[in-house]
Amino acid sequence: MRSQPRSQLRWLVCLALGVAPLAGAAGQAPPRLAPLTASRVLVLPAQSVTGSNNSRGWLARFDSVLTAQLESRGPGAGWAYAHDAIRYQRQNPSYLTDARALGTHGLSDDRVRENSVLPEPFASRLRAYIGVADARLTLVPVAATFDTTISPRVATLRLVVADGRTARVVGVYSVASPYADVTAAADSLALQTARLFIARSP
Repeated sequence: MRSQPRSQLRWLVCLALGVAPLAGAAGQAPPRLAPLTASRVLVLPAQSVTGSNNSRGWLARFDSVLTAQLESRGPGAGWAYAHDAIRYQRQNPSYLTDARALGTHGLSDDRVRENSVLPEPFASRLRAYIGVADARLTLVPVAATFDTTISPRVATLRLVVADGRTARVVGVYSVASPYADVTAAADSLALQTARLFIARSP
């Protein structure tokens, strides 16, 4: 059996520890979840937002911007995105639950960490989706919130990477960004999410 290259082993260890190794002489840290780009990932629709007067519109905007970022500068057609998940449900209404209402409330619990068991009913619903999407790993934008008590105001999004086959959490992440208005926050959080996988533009 051939041994894995040191660089690959280093990535796997760092991913397990939830950190990103420094890259070479330039000292630039590669994207935190870059190793996952080699796999087919199902990016689910954003599940909830608190503080928007148009929650459905906000979630749809976030999904659209994130998809555009990842398709243009990241994994491209190899992944399945929010619009794919919505299409899967429309084609299989008796088998798949609404892609925007998958029962992810349990994933907001701070006790959910790496290797935690996925809560029900989300675990069962996800298993059905990954079967249709032919994927194993899933990125779940769980919940976006807005802190208006500080200046500048900050928007935060909780993200979970899940293994649908083992029904386990691979990792829990949070991205945050100052924002001028709630709509602009969707764009900003989508960009910060994409940067977990892809390098910043020069």
